[in-house]
Amino acid sequence: MVHGYISIIKTVGTDTKELLTIRDFTSDISYYEVDLYYNQYVGIHVDGDGKNIFKIDPLEEYSYYTLPENQSLTGAVNRQKIDIRKTLPINIEKSENDYKLYYNDNEKPNKIVKMYFNLLGRTSTVVGVVQINVMPEVEYIGPEDVTDYSKLIDKSKVVRYYKEIRQGVKWKGICDSSKSKTLKAENEKYTSHEGKIEYNSINPRLFTPDDHGIFEMDLTGGTIFRSDITLSSKCVQSDETHLKVYKYTDYLGFTITGWHRPRRIDEGIFDIEDQNVVAIDVPIGVLFPDCLIEFVDPVNRVVTTKNYLKGSKLTNISRTVKILDIGRASRYNNITLKCKIEKGAHTTDLYLHVKPNCDLTNPDNIDKNRISCTVFMDLAVEHYTIHKDKNHSVRKVRDANFYYLENPEDTTLNSKFKIISSTYLDTSYIKVTEKPDYVQVDIATGFQIKRNPIFLLIEDKKKELKGIVRMYVHNDSARTRIDNVGGRIEVKNYEDNKTIILKLDITHKRTTVSCEKVLGSGYSLYPKGKNTVYTNISDTDKHPSEFETAQFEDLFGSSGVTILKKPETNTDLEIILDDGYEITADHYRPIYFICSKGNSAEEHKIHPEKYGIIAIDPIYTGINYLGCGMRKNLFVDSENKQFSGDSCTFDLNKTENVRFHCPDYVPEQFLEENQEKYRSEDKDESYENPFRTLFRCYNRTSFMSRLFKYHNEVNVFKRRKSVSELRSLWSFDKRLMRDQGIKSVVCACYNKKGEPKSKITVTI
Repeated sequence: MVHGYISIIKTVGTDTKELLTIRDFTSDISYYEVDLYYNQYVGIHVDGDGKNIFKIDPLEEYSYYTLPENQSLTGAVNRQKIDIRKTLPINIEKSENDYKLYYNDNEKPNKIVKMYFNLLGRTSTVVGVVQINVMPEVEYIGPEDVTDYSKLIDKSKVVRYYKEIRQGVKWKGICDSSKSKTLKAENEKYTSHEGKIEYNSINPRLFTPDDHGIFEMDLTGGTIFRSDITLSSKCVQSDETHLKVYKYTDYLGFTITGWHRPRRIDEGIFDIEDQNVVAIDVPIGVLFPDCLIEFVDPVNRVVTTKNYLKGSKLTNISRTVKILDIGRASRYNNITLKCKIEKGAHTTDLYLHVKPNCDLTNPDNIDKNRISCTVFMDLAVEHYTIHKDKNHSVRKVRDANFYYLENPEDTTLNSKFKIISSTYLDTSYIKVTEKPDYVQVDIATGFQIKRNPIFLLIEDKKKELKGIVRMYVHNDSARTRIDNVGGRIEVKNYEDNKTIILKLDITHKRTTVSCEKVLGSGYSLYPKGKNTVYTNISDTDKHPSEFETAQFEDLFGSSGVTILKKPETNTDLEIILDDGYEITADHYRPIYFICSKGNSAEEHKIHPEKYGIIAIDPIYTGINYLGCGMRKNLFVDSENKQFSGDSCTFDLNKTENVRFHCPDYVPEQFLEENQEKYRSEDKDESYENPFRTLFRCYNRTSFMSRLFKYHNEVNVFKRRKSVSELRSLWSFDKRLMRDQGIKSVVCACYNKKGEPKSKITVTI
């Protein structure tokens, strides 16, 4: 007799692809067991046959049953009924006969939690059981997964058992423990097509239980089980066992059975584009770095994914099987991240292309002010997604979608945003499409903008502003090419009658810009002066002299970044990045320079000059540093909220990523327009840095030093590598402190008049 119909479907995060599917008419006693990992959904649908009631108990009450030890699944007594939402990191959605369980971001259990649900047929008879195992992190998953068939159902009943096989452990099915005969599934060697990676995998053809008492499948050590199989054993309690595989290999990535043919595989590059979810099941020690947990970024830094792609979700199925979901990860720029196969006869790189994305629903993953997100726009990416609350919408005034600020440095929910008119924004090349939970912005070839940045505003039903999207736009008047040698920038198809905003992605440790090579004869770099940059290019109709300038080391927090201009270098601009360089700002912002012929403001009024704007993306890592210093809002506090104070205290043993902002002092003569008179003929670069640090650090280890505030200066910061570097972001060297016996230190930053303006105290 058919009791009803059930389907159980597993998906991952932002992707709706079915990776495990069970569909069954329950004419026999049926038992279903699946594992629920972080960022996975389990959807359950139950339905009667038209005459019989068929429901799942006690999921209707958002609860589950426990199973007391050594009791059968259907005959258990003294079971506890536990509220799922109050005890586990599980969200539950219910709609008639459909249930959806999602493993959320709350604290994970430190052991496998087994949830049992009864399938009830006519007269509330138990006709089946669903078991969902809430999985902890890999280190808490035991080495063995045991199915004892004697506990399943009454021996006189025919049973169908559906089980998701658990990767990374040994599965043991105990049919009859009195029999000494054990069948072990055999392994076979397999080499993947994409990565040429050698695997051990289970050969299902060699695994056919008959009268064995115990059968085993060992998936430890990276062995992979890659296809569904049905076992027909002679256990009296079990007629059929369906072993189901969670098909993570449907995603692009380095996996054993991935059949996708990516671009450039013949060049040793596995390109992944336009994918929200990627997967790997590579044996340990084959990839560099620890792929999906870490990547190599365009300037060859090993970066942590959770910082670089904030809001990304990593699911660890086992020590070798990993799934990364970047569908709602916030990232300000278009970026390519890499992993490399280092072992074996073949070398293959995995390139993950990540597009700008913004999730305003999660304040931890956007700008430090927790109300805005920043996006760098250019024609390399045509579609931009902004995730929002379902009850929020795009602010429109007279059909305008975009706004600007007279002073974009001060961006708050109370800022006086102004509509951008069609004279400054050609709406035929930019389109805003609003959906219930996201907004899509599409740009097309020909899109140009005179104002920067532009803003998209998100408001609630009361018209109160709730979120801000800051967009730095780079138009398509030029095409750039970065040479493999030297990182030089060139422009093709430049239209001489247009001012262009040219985005330069730093992909080399040394990048040079020659304005004459970029735009032609007569062009040179502005602003002049050591480390002087433009804070923003707000309106391309303005003369360059109207734009505000600042010292790079004041505007940004940086270490390991050297900016050289003539006469320090033989080209207009040279940017050198040390290994492990760091840069931060109050929000993601470009570094602006201009290539101009140097016409005066008066000449510009008569014959407006068309100049080239160089907007440099310094490739931020996404780390929110803790600390304080001379510039407000560069740092966050221990709760990841923007910190604007000028004094702070940290224990370096408890807190990572602590920095102090104290810009080097630049003598006035180095800020003058003409630097040629300061050209040095000395070829020896070992001379002393002419720029002075403005901090002083004092040992406060002893009680007396704290009481009397002795001014015994100590060196506790990591040293710079280049004599030409102007540093403003200082990192404490704990080893150096220990070598000097320093357990506590206070550092003060002074202004050019010698007045203390900020202070940091650290202990180790």
